[in-house]
This record gives sequence, structure tokens and C-alpha cells, in this order.
Amino acid sequence: MIQILMPMAGDGTRFNNGFKPFIEIKGIPLYKWALKSLGEIKDFSLTFIIKESDDMKYLVSQKLIESHPEASIRILKHKTLGALDTCLQSIDELNLDKPLIILDCDLFFDSKTFNTVLQEKWQNFKSGLLYFNSKEPCYSYCQIENGRVVQTKEKEVISSNAIAGAYCFSKAQLLKDCGQTIITNKMTTKGEYYISPIFNHLIKKGEEVTSYFCNEYYSLGTPKEVARNSEYLK
Repeated sequence: MIQILMPMAGDGTRFNNGFKPFIEIKGIPLYKWALKSLGEIKDFSLTFIIKESDDMKYLVSQKLIESHPEASIRILKHKTLGALDTCLQSIDELNLDKPLIILDCDLFFDSKTFNTVLQEKWQNFKSGLLYFNSKEPCYSYCQIENGRVVQTKEKEVISSNAIAGAYCFSKAQLLKDCGQTIITNKMTTKGEYYISPIFNHLIKKGEEVTSYFCNEYYSLGTPKEVARNSEYLK
């Protein structure tokens, strides 16, 4: 079984017409587009992380359970210091020995190699990153050699391999160990704790970090991106 962890506890300040993950494109909420990126994955568990303030205002947990009765929901009472901090708030509710995918809620991608792994080879699931071609400085980047990630940089263009918002761990224990190291040592980027720097620690520990190319990738994190990319979503 693969565990899917979807953080939804960001401020979403660029959208003023509701809870960002619930904003619809072609009748489908943004977070469901993100889940569609994983294809016909079957053996999985799903955990959402939300803020209490959003839950009270938008009935988030109620609506999530209506659509995903099997899902777990972690409700945070306070603001976190970034995506990594958010995910670590739920780490002890996961099975630390099972594979884990952290999936952003505001994207859509199609990766044929990754979908094959999810459907056929997840028993040997490896840590890895999905990437797409870009040079835009708003993304994080990785360097790849012979199909393996050898370095990541948050919000710094070090290659043409932009990191998509799907982060894979062969077991959740790796996220816990390396993530807590980053927070203990206060290794922030622009004042926040991000997820991609974890993979530099995994690489130093000798963990193989696989790369998966996205044949298509569409960011849906801002109103402009939603307007620009909506027509491409199928």
C-alpha cells in the first residue's frame, strides 16, 4: 500500500473566492485534478491536512469525507512554518514503514513512467521526484545524472528540471528523520521549511532518489495559472 499525504493548510491568499483546493475547473475541484495525476492507483490510503479556520469557514472536513469516506483528516489549529512543517504534523499518524507520496493540491501532471510504477511496481517503490522542463525561477529544481537525482535547490534554477509537487519516499520514516533534522537545524528557505531539501539529506545518507519525467505538467497555484492552463486539463 502507498500512503498519499495532501497538505491543504496554506493561506491561499491569491484566491479570494473560496477555499483554493475546492475551486473547480470543468466541474472538478483542484485537489481532485491533483489526485487524477496518479492515474488508476488502487492500493492506497489518503490523508488530508487542513487548517481549523478553513474547516470552520468552508466545512472542509465534511466535504472531504463526503467525497472520500475512507480518508483521514488532520486538522491544524495553528499556522505552520511551511510545507515540511505541515506534513510533519501528521507524520505519526502514518505507517512509517510504508511508502509515501506527498502530493500538492494545486497541480495536474501526466507521467507515464510514474503511473507504470504506481500500477505495477509499487512493492519496490523508491524515493523519487517528478520533474518537468522549465527555467522559471518560481519553481524548485533538481540535477539528474543517469536517471537519479543528485541535488535539489529550492527556488533556484540549477538545471532545466523543475520539480513537480509530488515527493516520493520509499518509507515514511525517511520523511520523519530527515525532516526533523532540517527543522532542528533551522534550515529554512526564505523563512519557510520546504520539502525538496529533504532529498539532499537522503542522497547524503545513500538513498537512491529516482527521477520521473512528466510528459505534461500544469501548475494551478494562482488565478492566472488556472486561467492559462484550464483548457489543457482533460
